[in-house]
Amino acid sequence: VSRSDNDTVQPVAESKSSDPGKLKQAVQEIEKFVQSVKRNLEFSIDEASGKVVVKVIASESGLVVRQIPSEEVLKLAESLNTASNVLFDAKA
Repeated sequence: VSRSDNDTVQPVAESKSSDPGKLKQAVQEIEKFVQSVKRNLEFSIDEASGKVVVKVIASESGLVVRQIPSEEVLKLAESLNTASNVLFDAKA
């Protein structure tokens, strides 16, 4: 999807007064863009931390391009939580 400098993106609040045809066209343009970058988004919840995890996946290969937060951050958060639990249990 190419855009000129004169194109503007309308906030969602302003689109309420738009007619259904314009909304349908906008959705189709978004779908075309997502298909053109050949990426999928996957949303999940990390069981240990309860945090939302977003993965950007390459459509063709199925490989994870990026994960937010990364697995390393999730592991660090889990180990810090475990360490703090041990520390507080030792004081009690």
